[in-house]
Amino acid sequence: MTVWPFKPTNKFSESLEWLTSIHSAKTREQRSALRTMPRQFYSLSHWLNPAQYSRAKRIAASLFNNGGDGSIQLPLWAEMATVASITSGAMAITVDTSSGQYLAGGEAIVWVSDTNYELVAIDSLNSTTLTLSAGVVGDYVNCTVAPVATAWVNKKMAVPRKPGRYQEA
Repeated sequence: MTVWPFKPTNKFSESLEWLTSIHSAKTREQRSALRTMPRQFYSLSHWLNPAQYSRAKRIAASLFNNGGDGSIQLPLWAEMATVASITSGAMAITVDTSSGQYLAGGEAIVWVSDTNYELVAIDSLNSTTLTLSAGVVGDYVNCTVAPVATAWVNKKMAVPRKPGRYQEA
């Protein structure tokens, strides 16, 4: 599955949506949860240079090609942590997992830049360590680690090209 490797500006938001059925009576009401977990919506904004903009457009276009459903691996940047270094072959990453959406059987991203990153599969975790299913392939210094969620793009990226070096997408 495709990764969206572009770190957003501070203009990003997360919204939660629950689904509840309300049964009213004359003096009371009963609420029943129709969804066990809330649906999460993310809105991201990026400043992209011409090369990044071109790659972002290619990635966005590819999500719907050949019957694609618009799914993408989205790093949860609000939950990122900086790690001093991760060496090739490492089977564990020391990072605070207590406030992030890290899941055993899920994935995390080790990120230095939008062209230098790696997805790692999480085998197990505790509050301070991610234990990986396979060793890290690259060597990373001053990197960011964040949980990754599968997201569905609800519309194609439509950003008009404006004059200037950087584009906001």
